[in-house]
Amino acid sequence: MRTLELGEYFGIFEGERLVAMVGERFQAGPFRELRRGETPFLHVMHDKLLARGLYERMGFVYYRESAARSLAL
Repeated sequence: MRTLELGEYFGIFEGERLVAMVGERFQAGPFRELRRGETPFLHVMHDKLLARGLYERMGFVYYRESAARSLAL
């Protein structure tokens, strides 16, 4: 995978243990997946109810649903 070419990644550690991670893989106009003073956005699969609930409790709001395709090469 060439994920590192899409943007930077940052981790939060407790001692030597990685406990959270964020990357800048996606950007759409003034929106960036996370960081750089731009409007952040998250993407999550529709059926991931626990994750969606967590993001809503963190202050994120539903904006729209998009179709996505996954291709294996």
